[in-house]
Amino acid sequence: MKKAYHAMNFACEILMIIISIIFIYPIFFMITASFRSRLDFADSPAGLPRTFTFGNIIEAFYRMNFVRVFMNSAIITVISLIIILVIGSMAAYAISRWGGRWANNIYLFFTAGMLVPIQVCMIPLYKFMVDLKLLNNLLSCILVYCGAWMTSTIFIYAGFMKTIPRELDEAAFIDGATIRYTFWAIVFPLLKPINATLIIITAIGIWNDFLLPLLYLQKAEARTIQIGLYAFSGIYGTDWTGMFSAMVLTTIPIILLYIFLNKHIMKGIVAGAVKG
Repeated sequence: MKKAYHAMNFACEILMIIISIIFIYPIFFMITASFRSRLDFADSPAGLPRTFTFGNIIEAFYRMNFVRVFMNSAIITVISLIIILVIGSMAAYAISRWGGRWANNIYLFFTAGMLVPIQVCMIPLYKFMVDLKLLNNLLSCILVYCGAWMTSTIFIYAGFMKTIPRELDEAAFIDGATIRYTFWAIVFPLLKPINATLIIITAIGIWNDFLLPLLYLQKAEARTIQIGLYAFSGIYGTDWTGMFSAMVLTTIPIILLYIFLNKHIMKGIVAGAVKG
């Protein structure tokens, strides 16, 4: 029995190693291809690089106008995140603390939005943005992202806030604190783990989105970092080494954000598992 148990553990470890290699190899391929010359890559796309060059990274930086597209993506992502987290947390606090039929109906109304794919609303939203004269304006993407991500944000916040004891609110009210003060000074600091989790999930979704900026931000000065990758794809071919170099540049900010928030993300997952 013990031998069978050890054999199963060994088989699981081997399987996990294989799965890890499958997931890691595309990242390894992207990074190595970004430092290869075009001739080297064309000669052996799947092989190891013979020489390393930083020229592709420098060329990609200027060719995709990295500073401009990075700032556009950063503005959209940061402003959208602030609006989503502030409004979503306040709405979830009210829903989780009110209770009763009205709160449950409002909660169901918000969560029902998770059932509607954003692609279904693309044509009406596009016409709406045309009427508001917001095409080629970063505000168009910000508004759509806020509406699209608000439902899942409220759903996650409401579930987490139900684990926070109501006695904290009652003690604050007895001391004369207002609802606003109670939320921002007592409840919101306790949401740090779930805030970190929502920040990384939402930021990745907004930063990596390609469809909405493609529809709403068609001018060159309004393009986001994902649309900037178009600079390496032409009618007659694709500059693959340049494309991979640009992809490395686009992934660095999200990787740094994840590294910075990793500790809080793990705390949020563990806290949700224990308290739920």
